[in-house]
Amino acid sequence: MLTIEICPNEPRAMFACDATEHWDDILDCTRSGDAQEACDYIRDQIGVRFCIIARDASGTYENREATDDEISATARAIYFESETDFDDVDHARSYLIWEAANSEIG
Repeated sequence: MLTIEICPNEPRAMFACDATEHWDDILDCTRSGDAQEACDYIRDQIGVRFCIIARDASGTYENREATDDEISATARAIYFESETDFDDVDHARSYLIWEAANSEIG
């Protein structure tokens, strides 16, 4: 399973683990053309855990699993000009996988 750290405030999505085992799959997400199938493959077959560093009720920062709302909010923040419906969380996850893959090679 891969881990992607997201942040809706900065906004960003990046791998937070050693992704070399799945490097070829990640590169497939960055090829020109429609990368949806490659990103969906990572989402559905390899698996991705989306994490966020957030402040808890006591003001302490914690690294925890992101909620669906945080995943959607991050996708909206990154792709603010897109007309894509990021309320579809699976769709938002695929976009964030694409973003993380591109930041990995960039």
